[in-house]
Order: sequence, then C-alpha cells, then structure tokens
Amino acid sequence: MGIRGNEDADIAAKAGLDVAITNMRFPLGDLLTCVNQLCVKEWQQLWNQRTSNKLYSVQPAVGRSVSSSLGHYDSVLINRL
Repeated sequence: MGIRGNEDADIAAKAGLDVAITNMRFPLGDLLTCVNQLCVKEWQQLWNQRTSNKLYSVQPAVGRSVSSSLGHYDSVLINRL
C-alpha cells in the first residue's frame, strides 16, 4: 500500500518502457522556449498565491519589466528586488 501519486508515476514509467525510441531532431531553441514558458507559468501561479505581498500590488505579472521609462540604475534596483 503506497502513496497514490507514486503508484501513478510508477505505472507511467513502466508504460514508457514499451515506447519505441526515435531519432527525431528538433532545434534546441524550440525546447528552451517551451521550458521558459512552463517556468513562467508555474512562477505566475505561485506569485498569484502571494497577493498579500506588497510587491504584488506593484507588479502582479512575473517576468515583465515594471516600466520602460525607468533609468538604468532604477531598473537594476527593481530587478535585484
């Protein structure tokens, strides 16, 4: 009697053993774009749970600059925060 999530993962891993391996190639940039989008999506979901955070009211969306009218010094400060 194990943990249900672990049992599901074991079943999926065993099912993958029967899948044929292909030599399909694709550009690394495509993979990096997908990984980046997934990371930003996950980060945004975590950020949306922190609505009591003071910074959330200033910048509710992650991965975007606050303002393009900021000077270099101010932009660096915001990014370091």
